[in-house]
Amino acid sequence: WRDFCLLWYQRRVRGEMETFTKATATALPKVQTKPPAGTKPFSSGGPAKMQTKPLVFQTTQIKRNEITQQTEVSPEEQFAKGEELFNSQDYERALECYKKASNKGNLSAQYKLGLMYASGKGIQKSNQIAKEWFEKAAEGGHPAAQFSLGEIYLKGLGVKPDDDLALEWLVKSANQGYHIAQCAIGCMYADGHGVEQDYEFALGWYVKAANHGNISAKYNIGCMYRDGEGVKQNYDHAMLWFTKASESGDSNAKCTIGHMYHYGEGVEKDYHKALQWYNEAAELGNSSAQYNIGCMYRDGEGLEQSFEDAMKWFMKAAELGDTEAQYNIGCMYRDGEGVEISFERALDWFMKAGDEGDADALFAIGCMYDAGQGVENSREKAIEWYAKAADKGHEGAKLLLGIDDDDDDDDDDDDDD
Repeated sequence: WRDFCLLWYQRRVRGEMETFTKATATALPKVQTKPPAGTKPFSSGGPAKMQTKPLVFQTTQIKRNEITQQTEVSPEEQFAKGEELFNSQDYERALECYKKASNKGNLSAQYKLGLMYASGKGIQKSNQIAKEWFEKAAEGGHPAAQFSLGEIYLKGLGVKPDDDLALEWLVKSANQGYHIAQCAIGCMYADGHGVEQDYEFALGWYVKAANHGNISAKYNIGCMYRDGEGVKQNYDHAMLWFTKASESGDSNAKCTIGHMYHYGEGVEKDYHKALQWYNEAAELGNSSAQYNIGCMYRDGEGLEQSFEDAMKWFMKAAELGDTEAQYNIGCMYRDGEGVEISFERALDWFMKAGDEGDADALFAIGCMYDAGQGVENSREKAIEWYAKAADKGHEGAKLLLGIDDDDDDDDDDDDDD
């Protein structure tokens, strides 16, 4: 119909109505020539004027309105698109979508922007900008953003640490049922971090978090029952909570259950069950479990003694930063257990553990300088390393240096006076 109207207009200007009628009949045989409602029919005296708005203009206007409506994307749709792009690792375009949604007040997008700036994923890391976005979302009532803001104040990430503000935001998040915040508050009370230590308060928050499925809270409750912190020591209750955490895939819980069977804590000692639990935790990358398996091979507990297997497991744990494993590897190279004696390698491993503050490793380095093993004999350097070990509480180092803990207590009392 649009083409018909255009042809009609052109012919009207030229006054060639007769030719126009023939042309349209040939070119547009399927077009209905009856004029639309609201118009007068053509007459021999010339074309009639249209009594309504031209249909070409009407159609164009409708299409423009449709396009405008289609291009208006809701903030929820912008956020969803951002999530899709983020998951496909298209961080730059995801960032743009999050910003558009954030500017329209989408709390989830504001929170996600905070996470991106906090982690530096797809953008230059900035704790300050992360805080600003977390703050916007937190003030809007987003529980995860409230937790993140509390964590920023707790750890002093880009701001001065403020335990009061940290607790304030964590409580706001926890009161909305955000279990990670509930567990974090429990840790603050258990450790006395920024608040007076209160195991009963800690247990209460852990239970809330555990009831919402928080795995760390389940594990922490188990530790409290095992150690009798805020509750009467009860190994049965401890095992119950450790088992709940392990069923949720927590490697620390699996390792701890293995430790209980290994040393008979609240259960009958069972090396076979201990090794089974350690292996489950080790497969999940738990370095403590890997170290414990190494100890069982080294000492021949529940299986045939094998220094080679012990070294293999110690190496796995050491690569994950386990200082006890690093120290034991040093001992094996120093003593030639399963490997050829190498004081140089022994010292290297002792140094790795010592750099992380391992007291046994610091003491071992002192002994090597004292004996001249792999290094030039130096009593002066030996004493330096003994002093470092003593500062970490190593009793052997204190004995060699003639340090008496009672004397230290007396000095502290004098300082108080």
